[in-house]
Amino acid sequence: MNKDLITVLLIDGIALFIIHYTFLTSSFMLKEKNKSNTFLKIMLYVIFFSAILDILSYIFDTKYGVLKANSFSTVIIYITCSLIRIGMLAGLICFDLYFSYRLNGHVDRRRFYTSNIIMTIGVICLFVNIFTPFVFDVVDSSFTRGGFGYYIFYILALVILLDTFGFYIYARIRGGLLKFFPVWFFLLPMVVSAIAQYFLPDISTIWIGAALTVDFLFMALQNDTLFRDRLTKLYNRMFLDLLKNVMEKASKSKNFTAMMLDLNGFKLINDNFGHAVGDEALIVTGDLLREAVGSYGAVIRFAGDEFIVILNTQNDALTKKIVDNIEKVFDNFNKAKKAQYELSISLGYSKVDLKNSSIDDIMKDIDEKMYLDKQEKHKAHPEWDRK
Repeated sequence: MNKDLITVLLIDGIALFIIHYTFLTSSFMLKEKNKSNTFLKIMLYVIFFSAILDILSYIFDTKYGVLKANSFSTVIIYITCSLIRIGMLAGLICFDLYFSYRLNGHVDRRRFYTSNIIMTIGVICLFVNIFTPFVFDVVDSSFTRGGFGYYIFYILALVILLDTFGFYIYARIRGGLLKFFPVWFFLLPMVVSAIAQYFLPDISTIWIGAALTVDFLFMALQNDTLFRDRLTKLYNRMFLDLLKNVMEKASKSKNFTAMMLDLNGFKLINDNFGHAVGDEALIVTGDLLREAVGSYGAVIRFAGDEFIVILNTQNDALTKKIVDNIEKVFDNFNKAKKAQYELSISLGYSKVDLKNSSIDDIMKDIDEKMYLDKQEKHKAHPEWDRK
């Protein structure tokens, strides 16, 4: 057996083992049905099956001396090599959309449409390649590079990676000292493996790089669970304590704004529909707050139906915009009639000035402002006060 084929089998085999091990050790994290887990699952499946297809493409390639040239081998190589390229784009797109959702609370339409365009370009290129082999060709059941089309998929992959990294940098700038995943760390093995794949076409490296990327991602997610509320997946009190320490040590502490939020009529939801529906309402509230705040701040479940938002700004216009966003997403949810209940939130906020006030003073201030807002809203809805 050809030495390069043995190397391919070994490297892709390791990639399959990493993905299988990652799935087994992280299956508890993927049980819940949400967009975040959907992207993660797709990444796992794409890498797993692409590694298998990669092995098949090398086995059926006569260059590696396992099988003889025939029409069946030619078809298999065409199919596997085409699906591998689709898998590469699909995996990177899910990676990009996952971080967009995680850092921004939602996937914006621009990024979604751009992903569709990139995937469509890839599919069209592979369809044209059947008639005019400008991406790759199979001669005597052996893979050969095509012309410019071969590099199109590397260009498309680079566009996706740059979009992911650019959005991460933008989110870091907007979020300031708030906690973000080190995206560059996850991208590193993927980029290195893609470069190696380009210069070493006879040895498969791209899928082990992708497997390591996803494995590193899941390890970071497991560590991140320490700072996440179990129900809503928002940040928890432990993260708030960590953030307090960071804010107190930061020389730019004046750049923060703190918000206290509380659900109106939450007791009625529990009484009328049960605690399971009440939990659902809290989860929905968390999702709506993350969507409204995006990467401008951190959303924390403080206690029960109380939430805290820390914004990396003291700009009045931007703070007002985020407050308006919060009211808008709740209004849209209620108008859409997506649940048997409606959600309303009371809110109070204050600029953080740690030079003249302590964290406790700030928390007391925003709590009092939130309570005043709650009193005003309860006047219009006396049914919320029913015991």
